[in-house]
Amino acid sequence: MSNLTYAWTFDTNVFTAVGATNLSTLVLSVNTGVDINLVVSTIGLTVTNEEGCKSTMECYYSPEGIECGITSCASPMNLTVIND
Repeated sequence: MSNLTYAWTFDTNVFTAVGATNLSTLVLSVNTGVDINLVVSTIGLTVTNEEGCKSTMECYYSPEGIECGITSCASPMNLTVIND
């Protein structure tokens, strides 16, 4: 089984990570004072395998939902946004 590393990027003015940001899944909480109904923000992920192959995923969060584009040598990962 391949050893993978994960690096998530997101706008910290909009979101706070709930838990670690170096795992295959990411949960983001909307920051206090941010109107989730007005947010349009990019969330990215780079996955690197033990051979150095990098897969990237760039997602766009908007009031209509999350859409992602993927370039891959690994399968897509899970992303969840919550509004506490």
